[in-house]
Amino acid sequence: MVEGPVYGSIYNNLKGIKLYKPDEYKEFQSELVVHHDDFGDYSTNEPTMDGTASLTYILSALQQEGKKQSQNP
Repeated sequence: MVEGPVYGSIYNNLKGIKLYKPDEYKEFQSELVVHHDDFGDYSTNEPTMDGTASLTYILSALQQEGKKQSQNP
């Protein structure tokens, strides 16, 4: 899971962002929100800790449920 758009006010104050390819979404960017599909933009293209943790929990619970069902046909 990766982050999505961020507010332009936040993006404009971040340090160390450098896009490595042309912004393919340039025509859709606004002052309100920004998103780049570029590894140089860590704010909109980084793995989410909270989303990944939640997904891991859900998948683990589903796995355990599947094990229970396979043991009790």
